[in-house]
Amino acid sequence: MADHVAKHSRKPAKRQRHPGRIVAIVVLAIVVVVAGALFATGTIPLPGKATEKTVQSEPAANAGPNDDSSAKEATSEEDASAQNTEEQKAQEQAAQDDGLATTVRATSDKISCEGTPQGFEQSEGYAKLTQAIGGFEDKGYTVGIYLQDLSTGATLTYRPDVEYYPASSMKAPYVVAVYQELVDTGKVSASSIQSLTNSIILASDNDAFHTLNARLGRSCMTSWFNRFGFNSKGYGGQWPYTTYFYPPTTSRQLAQMWGQINTYLSSGQGSAPYLADLFSRRERSALAQGVGSRHSSWGKAGWYPSTGHMGAKPAMVDAGVVFTDSGNYLVVAMSDAPCDFDSLATVFTGLDDAYDSMVNK
Repeated sequence: MADHVAKHSRKPAKRQRHPGRIVAIVVLAIVVVVAGALFATGTIPLPGKATEKTVQSEPAANAGPNDDSSAKEATSEEDASAQNTEEQKAQEQAAQDDGLATTVRATSDKISCEGTPQGFEQSEGYAKLTQAIGGFEDKGYTVGIYLQDLSTGATLTYRPDVEYYPASSMKAPYVVAVYQELVDTGKVSASSIQSLTNSIILASDNDAFHTLNARLGRSCMTSWFNRFGFNSKGYGGQWPYTTYFYPPTTSRQLAQMWGQINTYLSSGQGSAPYLADLFSRRERSALAQGVGSRHSSWGKAGWYPSTGHMGAKPAMVDAGVVFTDSGNYLVVAMSDAPCDFDSLATVFTGLDDAYDSMVNK
């Protein structure tokens, strides 16, 4: 009993103090307070938060060389330096372009100029034409060209009597012959062939062209040729043009045909307004591409990728009439470039520059 009472009457032992532990706690508290202050001021970056320095030097992950999505903050001095660099590059490029434009380069054959103003061959436009033809030939292509000022009759020609495969450019003479010889004379109803005609001129549809030929034949070509005394002497006579869809031809011959097409379309008579509208809206054209938005035009292109049956050969051809503020001109470019619209468009750009120098010299 006594032992039991004694056991429960003992006083609890005093807890011993550890000064080292208290000091550690105080130091830890001070560190927490200081770190919080540093985080708040941005001296120490929080995880996932880029510092100003990082933002300045790191472009966005998906930023390209011209992407403005990067958060670069250049100083006004850096901005001025960049602007000066860009201006210098632009000036250097302009100087290079001017050098090309005003330097006459060699071409495989001579460009013939008839009726052009004195000094034309020293003009910037003539130089640009030589650059365009030379650049085209550098790609391994050949080209035949015929350009005529419709006001003065002055011409620029280059290999005008070399035959090329005309491809679908021959659809234009045939369609005009059909309308001038058959539709306008009441032998064929315009409404009966309108859908085919739209497809032929706008989309260069081969099926529509073959269907129209099967329905109406090609004899209308003979009477149409007789209208303007088409001279095919030395090229096998008229029969190739009245027998085959796409007979070999020259830029001079295609220019003769477009001379008649222009006369008809410009007359405003019969079906001329309808066809003129179609020729101005064709879907693919190296000529329209070459003169760009500067001028409107009528035309019909032809293209073929490779050697094929019935004399088909690689070709890129376009022909038509261009309307400018300084006057109008008829132009043909025939080549063996297989379906190369861009390259032939450059030739038409050079021809347009040459015409501008012809009339504004």
